[in-house]
Amino acid sequence: MAFTGKYHHTIDSKGRLIFPSRLRDELEENQTVLMPSPDPCIEVWSGEKWRDYEATLIGQRKSDSAKRTVVRELFGAAHKDKLDSQGRISVTQELRDHAGITRDVVIVGAGDHAEIWSPERLAERQGLAREVGLSNLFEGLDI
Repeated sequence: MAFTGKYHHTIDSKGRLIFPSRLRDELEENQTVLMPSPDPCIEVWSGEKWRDYEATLIGQRKSDSAKRTVVRELFGAAHKDKLDSQGRISVTQELRDHAGITRDVVIVGAGDHAEIWSPERLAERQGLAREVGLSNLFEGLDI
């Protein structure tokens, strides 16, 4: 299966977020890894897909300063967590700052992972996609 759908939730004052029940089946043993995305959002990974992504990052050329910097930033801000009994994960302040999240969030399925967005930043990105046109964006895919 894959992470799919779009879900509107809130983060409480302690930084906890109820992870959508429809996406929980994609989590291996209820484990998550949250990382900053190159986009202004937070990526949520789990299981085999996380291990594949992690291996790709670790395998980056050590002799390339820029790649080392990116890998260091990603792993430095990464946060491993496990769903609590109420289906919540904690989102660190560093990750919330990266994504511009205060309270309201939109969790979006992105196939091999999920993404946590501030509603405003997601709307901004969706507006850009509409300007370009989905059919034009689709042409750039290798499928």
